Amino acid sequence: MRTKHTLSKALLAATTTTGFEADYQRHLAAALAIPAAEVVPMRVPAELAARNATVGGSLVLDHEATLAKWLAAVSADEIRQLPSYASALLWADGIIRRHEPAPSYVKSSLSRGRELRALLLAAAVMLSLAGSVSAATVAKIKKGSGPRDTAQDCIDLSILLAGVPAEAAAKMPVTPADIAEARTVGELLLTTLKPKRAKRTVSKEHAAAMTMRDRMWTLFEQRWERNVWVAGAYLYGRAVDDHIPTLGAGASSKPPVAPSPTNSPRTPVPATPTN
Repeated sequence: MRTKHTLSKALLAATTTTGFEADYQRHLAAALAIPAAEVVPMRVPAELAARNATVGGSLVLDHEATLAKWLAAVSADEIRQLPSYASALLWADGIIRRHEPAPSYVKSSLSRGRELRALLLAAAVMLSLAGSVSAATVAKIKKGSGPRDTAQDCIDLSILLAGVPAEAAAKMPVTPADIAEARTVGELLLTTLKPKRAKRTVSKEHAAAMTMRDRMWTLFEQRWERNVWVAGAYLYGRAVDDHIPTLGAGASSKPPVAPSPTNSPRTPVPATPTN
């Protein structure tokens, strides 16, 4: 009796040697061919589904000979390809993150950026009146008003004030730490804030990425259900979920129950009458 389940060597090899993007391209046509009415949204984290499918696939392949004899509809090759479908799904899921709206920390960073801009701008105005910095440069910075302007102004002001002579810098109502923080916040905001003109394009890209991810999920789920789950249902009947993890089975749930003398697969029944 086995007390600890280990993944089959074939499945492990497929998981570690297959490139995510290459698998995405390999299965792209099949995902696009799924009728729109059959596409379903991804319901569980991709990483969790991939792990559970690999575990379930390996358990089913332990009975490959039985399935080949009595359940021709199940494809062992498709089961071995599950890591490939999973990596295609993971790649599709990653594409979404490239086009997601700005993360939540942007709001607080923008608020801090405005505070620093006001502080550094006041110091710059004072220095421009004393002739220590260019009045024209300060006037140009003052014109900014939008979020990206705030980010750029923080950078420009930090550069401007960092170059002030030590004697003048000693009179500024800002510290070197304020100047350094303004530069950091400004650069952070510029990497996340999108120009207004790009908003519509990004929105379309995000929606398209989500649709493609759901297509890859549907393809992955269909291959799992038609092979791993069907095989599990044949082997264990209504107790299939006690042995073969569902795609959404949580990490904290109990591991699949390994077959034992008192807990073994059902006796195979021919799919068609025999003579």
